[in-house]
Amino acid sequence: MLWRCKWCSTNIELTNGKWSKSGHLHSCQAFQRYVTETLTPENLKRWYVEEGKSMPDIASIVGLGSVTTIHRELKRLGIQRTMIASHRMPASKEKSRTTNLKKHGAPHNFSKEHPARKAFEERLLFEEGITNVFQRLDVKQKCYDTLMKKYGVERIAHKPRLGRKSYTKQHRRVMELLDAMGAEPLKELRLPFKEQSYRSYDVYVKSCRLIIEINGNYYHADPSRYQADELIKFGKHTFRRAADIWARDAAKQEHARKLGYCVEVLWDDALKAMTDVELTEKLRQLISE
Repeated sequence: MLWRCKWCSTNIELTNGKWSKSGHLHSCQAFQRYVTETLTPENLKRWYVEEGKSMPDIASIVGLGSVTTIHRELKRLGIQRTMIASHRMPASKEKSRTTNLKKHGAPHNFSKEHPARKAFEERLLFEEGITNVFQRLDVKQKCYDTLMKKYGVERIAHKPRLGRKSYTKQHRRVMELLDAMGAEPLKELRLPFKEQSYRSYDVYVKSCRLIIEINGNYYHADPSRYQADELIKFGKHTFRRAADIWARDAAKQEHARKLGYCVEVLWDDALKAMTDVELTEKLRQLISE
C-alpha cells in the first residue's frame, strides 16, 4: 500500500509494518518545519487553553490526520491533556454553561433548577424519603468515622485550623517593621463570611482596625503586569482570568470595609522598590490615618 506524504511528496510503501506514517513524519523535514511554524506555543495555548478546542479540532485546523502530533506538542509545553483538565478550561466551562442554559435553563446539572437534579431528588424522595444523599444513615456514619479518624472531631466546622505555614519575604518584612514600631500586628485575621466560612487577611493592626493585604504579582494578577483576559494557572488543572481574580479580591476587601475595617493593599513590586526607611514611613502614615 502506497501512502503519499503531502508535505514532501514522498511515496511510502506501508508493508509488513516496516514503515509507518508516523515514522516518516518524524524524520520528514518539511513536516517538522510546518509543525514549528504552525503549532507554536502561542497558537496551541490559544486554541487548547483559551478557546477550549479539542485535540481533534486543532488537528483539523492545521490539516493533520491524527492528534498524535498535537498531543506530543502539548505534552512538551507541559499543558495537561486529560479529560478532566480539558473540562476545567475556562472556554470549556463557558461552553458547558451556555449549552446547559440553552437546553435546560440552568448553568450546570447541580443547579436546583436543572431537570437532572430535580429528577434525582424526586427519585430519592420517592424511594428513600430524603432529598439529599447526605441524609442517608450510612453516608452520615461514613462522614462521622472519617472525621473522627483524621481530625478527632464530629463536624468539619469543629476542626482546628493550623493556619498558614509560610509567608512571603515581603509579608515577613512588613510584620518585622510593624513590630519594631510597636504596632503589635497579627499575622492573619479571619472574618466571618457565611455560615461555617470566613475570609482570611494577611496583616491586622488592632489599634487602628487596619488590614494590610500583601498581594503577590502572580496569584493576584498585578494589573501593571496582566491584561484582564489573561489566564493565571492555579495548581495543575485550574485557570482563572485576571479580571475574575481582581473581582474576587475587590469583593474580599469590600467585605472587610463593611465590617468597619480599613483595608490597604501593598503590591510585591512596590514593596521591593521601597527601602526599610521608606516602608516604615508608609506604614506609619497608614496607622495614623
